[in-house]
Amino acid sequence: MRLIEAHCTKVEQEASENGRYNAVVAPEFHGIAYFLYVYEVYRDIRLVGAPPASIGSFGFDTDNWEWPRHTGDFCLFRIYTAPDGSPAPYAPENIPLQTDYYLTISLQGVAPDTFTFTLGYPGSTSRYGTSFELQETAQITNAQRIKIRSLRLDMLGKAMAADQQTAVQYASKYARSSNYLKYAIGQNLDIRRRHLPEMRQETEARFQAWAQADSGRFQKYGHVLDSMESLYRQKHDAEVSFSTLSEAIFNACELINFISEFSYLDMLLRSKTDRRAAIAAKTEELKQETRQFFKNYQLDLDRQVSTAMLTYYLQNSATERYPDMLRTEMVLSPGHQPSKMIRKLYQNSFFTREKQVMHFLDHPTSRQLKRDFGFRLANSFYQSYISEYALLKAYQEKLTWFEYRYTQGRMQMQPEAFPYPDADLNLRLSYGSLQAYQSADSAHCQAQTYLSGVMQKEDTANSHFRVPQKLKTLYFEKDFSPYSQGDDLPVCFITTNDITGGNSGSPVFNSQGYLVGLAFDGNWEALAGDFEYESQLQRCICADIRYILFIIDKFAGANHLINELKILP
Repeated sequence: MRLIEAHCTKVEQEASENGRYNAVVAPEFHGIAYFLYVYEVYRDIRLVGAPPASIGSFGFDTDNWEWPRHTGDFCLFRIYTAPDGSPAPYAPENIPLQTDYYLTISLQGVAPDTFTFTLGYPGSTSRYGTSFELQETAQITNAQRIKIRSLRLDMLGKAMAADQQTAVQYASKYARSSNYLKYAIGQNLDIRRRHLPEMRQETEARFQAWAQADSGRFQKYGHVLDSMESLYRQKHDAEVSFSTLSEAIFNACELINFISEFSYLDMLLRSKTDRRAAIAAKTEELKQETRQFFKNYQLDLDRQVSTAMLTYYLQNSATERYPDMLRTEMVLSPGHQPSKMIRKLYQNSFFTREKQVMHFLDHPTSRQLKRDFGFRLANSFYQSYISEYALLKAYQEKLTWFEYRYTQGRMQMQPEAFPYPDADLNLRLSYGSLQAYQSADSAHCQAQTYLSGVMQKEDTANSHFRVPQKLKTLYFEKDFSPYSQGDDLPVCFITTNDITGGNSGSPVFNSQGYLVGLAFDGNWEALAGDFEYESQLQRCICADIRYILFIIDKFAGANHLINELKILP
């Protein structure tokens, strides 16, 4: 493995042309093949415009992962370069990117069953893995996420409903957390509905029978599945601990997570070598993070949530896996009451006040950090997190060999089952067509939605479905030209394009290569698509380019942006 990594690093260095390009060698099919991706990266990216949340997030969490959808989910950015046209970090003298080729936009829309394709960067899929991996995702990762985020979001939701300032400060935090809570719920339902663990177990049984049918194959592949199952059993407790720490502590306890960001600064301060430049850079970074943290933070609410989260952690983690300081505090605090520890944290730590944190960062010392109860507690949690991560990484390194062997054997047994590699954060092309579908409850879901549907969904009592007055006026005026010639305006559509998390914002093209929309979501009925593509149910939800242009032009009045685009009628 080290030889492979060394060779990959050498190939990347050569392909980067002394840093001009970003080169990545990625293993595909669990290491059966390796692909080289070479990117030219532009870093000066500036926001040009975005619709109001009532359009760009219309439906919010209620409609998230759902179809039909009526969301104008888009924003506009412009790339800037150095004056000579080369990629460069932000500088006042940078100029907009000039390119010989750019996308042509079509106002024709997409007809049913006609070809579409996307280009984007899907996160990751695991369509050739084992039942052990799938069950770990469902029974540990998703299960913990569902329990913990449901508890936290219930508390946040009540606080937001009771106070407008809290609602504003925590809207983004709530949305980020609820997004993948709903995803985890839907994915587990889909895994069970489609019996995916059982399907993989059947494949594994066939693989084992195939391996045992030949002595040579048995020697090479006969013990692969048993070895993998044993490793998954061995790493179970570490996986539970890591998942609980991630969700209950670092994703939910805001102050503890914030303080843990200072652990690296403490390491620099304790270094016996001259690290003044690194300390200065980290200090400046932490000052920016501190300003951002306290901008949308409510101490009393976080204290309530952290008490509940620490209680959950204590009740659902093995005592021997607790952070060292937590075990010490439990000895000092008879009854193991999390509220006592939280009270101590919020009363005694200077990290509870922005002014005190900034004062510390003006003259940081490791001694002051070590005296702070909050830092000692957060750092102890962080060190436990690092230890669990290292342990899981060691298990994964062992699993990598057996995943390679399992994939290698399956390719020999069933080569037609591997038409393409799993998604891995790198550029992929996906193709499909605009198609309606029958939902899991047999309801017929049309492939296109319209502005009239936005008006039908309007609910002034529900912040998820409030419609801007100007959009209502435009709708009743029916002036949709040139984006629609009829008395309604297309808003969203669905295709069979195979996408997953990370693809949001991917351009959607028609058969002529013209831009017709932007992909931004998947549908509830097929959230197990990361493990198995389901052609009858899985759909890619896209914002129709005609609605996007209409919002830019007639709603926002930014026709100067429209004039920059190449649009075919």
